This record gives sequence, C-alpha cells and structure tokens, in this order.
Amino acid sequence: MNEAREYPAWVDGRILPAESPGIAPGDEGFLLGLGIFETLAVESGIPLFLEEHLARMAEGAKVVGLRPPPVDPEAAVRAYLRETGIERAAMRITWTRGAPRGAPSLVVTARDLPAPPAEVSLAIAPYRKDPTDPLERVKTVSRARAALARERALARGAYDALVATADGDFAEGTVTNLFVFAGGSLRTPPPERGVLAGTVRKILLGGLRVPIREERVRGEDLAAAEEVLVTNALVGPVPVAAIEGFPRALPGARGALAAKARDLYRAAVERYVAERAGRAPIIPPPRTAGPLR
Repeated sequence: MNEAREYPAWVDGRILPAESPGIAPGDEGFLLGLGIFETLAVESGIPLFLEEHLARMAEGAKVVGLRPPPVDPEAAVRAYLRETGIERAAMRITWTRGAPRGAPSLVVTARDLPAPPAEVSLAIAPYRKDPTDPLERVKTVSRARAALARERALARGAYDALVATADGDFAEGTVTNLFVFAGGSLRTPPPERGVLAGTVRKILLGGLRVPIREERVRGEDLAAAEEVLVTNALVGPVPVAAIEGFPRALPGARGALAAKARDLYRAAVERYVAERAGRAPIIPPPRTAGPLR
C-alpha cells in the first residue's frame, strides 16, 4: 500500500513543511474549540464551490464570535494552491479565535482526496442532537461526539453514522447530508433540524428533476425508503446499500436516482472547473519557510 502523501500547510501567511506547523499554546480554538472549518475538494487546481464554502464559514464566524483572520480566507486558499502546485486534494480551511491577546489564526491544509465509494452502509450514532441549538448548523472544530460516532461506525464496517434529533427524526450523518427517496419524491431534512447545509446538498436540491421536500426524516421513512443517498463535499452523492437496524434491502449503486445524482454532480463540477480554470492569482505568493514537499 502506498503511503499517504505529505502536504505542506499554510499557517497565517507562511507555507510550512508538513512536520513543522504549530499553533499558539493559548489559541482558544485548541483549548476551547472556538473555531470553525470547511473541507472541500480540489480538482485540476480549482477549489470546488469555494464561494459557497467561504460564505458558510463567514456565517459560522458570526455565531462563534470570531474576529477577521490576518489574511482573507480566499486569498489564503489561492496563495496556498499557487505556491504548492496542488492539482487534486482534500483541502481544509481552519479559522480559530487565537490567543486572548493575539490575532485569530487561519490554517489551510491538504490531504489526498478520497475516491468516491460505489456504495456505503450506515450505522446509527449513539447520541442525539438538539435541533434548537444554533451551533448544530455551524461547522465548529468542537467535534468530539461526531468524531467518536464515526469511529464507531467505521469499526462496524459502515461509512458514517446517522444522527437523530432529540425528537427522534434523523437529521444527517456525522460528515454527510441525508436524502431518502420513496413514492416518486425525495426527502431531505431541513436546516432547522440541526442540519449543516452542504454544497452537494444544494446541487441536488436545485438540479434533480424529481419532487423534493425538505421535511423531517423519521424511522418509518427510512424503513420505507426505495433509495437512500448521502452527500458530502469530498465524495459527492453516494448511494446507501444498508442501514443499521433497518432490514429493508436498498439498491445501493444499482439505484436509478443514485446514477442521476452522480451525473448531476459531475456535470456541476466540470462546469465549475471550466468556468474558473483561467482565473488569475489575486495576491503575491506568501512567505515560504523551509523546503516544500
């Protein structure tokens, strides 16, 4: 098996080798989880749907009370890609509050972009979320429950864990949005159920030529589902073959809706890349500390 490639990191205006980035010991993102992040795919050197990710990040910064970082996040992303020459990767932008008497911190990192799985199975998370909590709709770095739930799902051979609300309806996965198809229409939980409104979710809502309703998804909806999809920004839409505790057989990769969703997403990606491939750099290269790998 090939080892994962080590990518450099962009830290507050400098490109650093993978082994050397550091944060201030007093950074309240590190100490208290007061920070937000976005994860997105890079294809052909283009950060996919960057504008939507940054808009969501700006809204999250208001909820968490973050001051502006030392460099505009879009400028940081474009400088990082230009300096490293990365063509295809999974990118993460992390914006934290910083130390109490210091500036906020902005970090851009990358790792190998995972290949989209043909189909997946889902577990059920052992915790529930409060849909009235405004932090549920913000991508904060405080992810202990979600990370542990997904680790548990992976250990059981599942791709992700569906998270129910305190009312019993299912909101989303720990890293995915949820879609359920039955009776000729598609249903996805609305943001007010504690759902992070994903970029791929938005593409499906705006492009699939089937009736779509943003409504609660209950256990009986999963039990009656003809197809189930999950989506995230790194792998797009992925069909579900099985859900823990629900014996109904699902078509997974054989589903007709899954094929339409994948085609719609790929078309959106190709159109986005083509429209932005000629965009010129917007700021000078950042300072470089040490050799790049």
